[in-house]
Amino acid sequence: MGRPLLSVPVAALAALSWVAWTGPAVAVPLATGDLIPRIDLQMLDAHGKLASIDNFRGDSGTMVVFASNSCSSSTQWEGRIAALALRYQEQLVMTVLVSSNDPTISPEDGSAGIREISQRLGARLFFLADDTSAIARAFGATRNPEVFLFSGQGKLVYHGAVDDNAGDPDQVTEPFLEDALEALVTGRPLPVPETQPVGCPIRFRE
Repeated sequence: MGRPLLSVPVAALAALSWVAWTGPAVAVPLATGDLIPRIDLQMLDAHGKLASIDNFRGDSGTMVVFASNSCSSSTQWEGRIAALALRYQEQLVMTVLVSSNDPTISPEDGSAGIREISQRLGARLFFLADDTSAIARAFGATRNPEVFLFSGQGKLVYHGAVDDNAGDPDQVTEPFLEDALEALVTGRPLPVPETQPVGCPIRFRE
C-alpha cells in the first residue's frame, strides 16, 4: 500500500436507533449523530474478566474500534490506534477495541487473540472478545479496523478509517481519526465526520 487508500469522505449512512440490540443478522451502520447502542452484553476482556461497552464510556468521548488479530490491515494500524487511544485517554476519551470475528473459524480472534494484542500494545488499552458478533451487528460494523467515535453525550461524531495509509505511517496525508479526536476535545466542528473503512471483512458468527 504505497499510496493513500482514501481521499474523500463518503456520504452519511442510514441511522440505527439507540436501543437494546435485537435486530437482523446485519445492521445498517450508525450515522453521524446517532447515539451509541445500548447493548447489555458481557464479554471477556484480555484478562479473562467480564465487561461491556458501557464500562468504557469516557466523560469527553468514547472510541469503539473493531479490530482483528488475523487481519494484516488491522495489525498495521493497531500501533497508531493505540498511540491515539493513550494520548486522548489523558483528555477523558476512552477507547475499547472489539474483536468480532467468529472464533470458530478465526481462533486467533477469540479471547486468546485479544490477550496477544494486549501484550503487543500494552495493558493500558481495553479489549473485548465479541464472540457472537452481536456488537458488530449493533454498530453496523463490517471491517477490521473500523472506528466509531462518540462524544461525551454518546453521539456518533466520526465513523470510518484511521487514516489514508495502512502500510506506511510516514506517507499518511489524511489523519482522519486524529483530526476527529482533536476536534472533539477542543470543541471544534469535525472536518471529516465520515470516511470509508478499509480493511478485512468481519467474519460474522452465524
